[in-house]
Amino acid sequence: MEKSSKLFIGRQPILDRQKRTFAYELLYRAGNKNTFPDISGSQATIKLLENSFCNLGIDRITGGKPAFINFSKSLLVSDLTFLDPKGVVIEVLENVSVDEDLVNTVVGLKENGFRIALDDFEPSRELNSLLPLADFVKMDWLASPLPEIKDICRDLAGTNTRLIAEKIETPDHFSMAYELGFDYFQGFFFAKPVILTGKHLKPARKTRLRLMAAVNHSDMDMERIYALLVKDPALSIKVLRLVNSASVGLPEEISSIRQAVLLLGERKLKQWLAIIFLSSISRGKPDALFNAAVVRAGFSEKIAGLLGRPEIGPPAFMAGLLSLVEALFSIPAEKVLQGLPLSAEIIDAVIFKKGFLYPLILLAEACEKADMNFIRRFAASSGASIDRIGQCWIDAVSWAAESTQGLETA
Repeated sequence: MEKSSKLFIGRQPILDRQKRTFAYELLYRAGNKNTFPDISGSQATIKLLENSFCNLGIDRITGGKPAFINFSKSLLVSDLTFLDPKGVVIEVLENVSVDEDLVNTVVGLKENGFRIALDDFEPSRELNSLLPLADFVKMDWLASPLPEIKDICRDLAGTNTRLIAEKIETPDHFSMAYELGFDYFQGFFFAKPVILTGKHLKPARKTRLRLMAAVNHSDMDMERIYALLVKDPALSIKVLRLVNSASVGLPEEISSIRQAVLLLGERKLKQWLAIIFLSSISRGKPDALFNAAVVRAGFSEKIAGLLGRPEIGPPAFMAGLLSLVEALFSIPAEKVLQGLPLSAEIIDAVIFKKGFLYPLILLAEACEKADMNFIRRFAASSGASIDRIGQCWIDAVSWAAESTQGLETA
């Protein structure tokens, strides 16, 4: 297998009490087991931070939100002044051996403006001595006994230390952690999207489903799309606002919906309407879900091109975008997509979890979690370079951040 000269970046959102994305935990993995045969994992992480983040810009990965980054002891006691303390939260791993040298290091990081998070905190462990210095305490909801969790909540009540509940995987987990006073939540609606059933689409959503059907029809009627758009003032404003943005790259400003429809063309119009459509009907859901869907869409299309199959780019984009539809709509995917003239390959991938597009969705999920085992297998079977896959992921994250910036729910 080809050796990789880069590291792979995964990210997982940390949500606040309103289920808005507060920050991302960034996950670093080597692109290949033999990437750095003579370099430790800590040194590999430093190489990634220096080469990828300093060159790429961490704001392109996180959209300007704080980045929680895991550090081993050897990294903690090294010089981390090249990192921006406003954008990076130093996460001290639970297995770090605490001694005077480490405590002094953490004090120095605090003095330089860094925020400190204690990972998988347990009162009986050595990390307890760092508690007075912690801005965030992360507790594993599934591994920590409930009495212990309650004790920590009580002890930190009224302090400036914020509690983060990790591995929140069900609505009951979230509700209980919320009631106990946790400030932030990780894992909820992302690693395991929650699927709720039994809800009905509101009339406005049905109208937008008709528009979605129109843009996905094999014989796309631009006049019909225009007629549907002008009946939805909020959606029309969104289209005008977005197509006038720099990220679309059109040669002139647009002053009418008809002009927007004609200038965008079928491919861009379909993609933008799909993004706006999902944004507008996912009210009340974590923005991390919507952002993840947009990243998956752009990533799937880019991977199609990487594999030398640009012709499947459009359906790959749509499959990626709709891959989180159950969590976004709170309705089973088959009910949401019922009646839409989507191609068989999109239906197969999103609903039946099969077909040639489905591996692209699985690859996107693996990238989110930095699951290098799956990424290596995909690279080996497809002939794609791990470096190129990683670059497609970074490009998709950046594109999604630019595309959805300022996109309010209508």
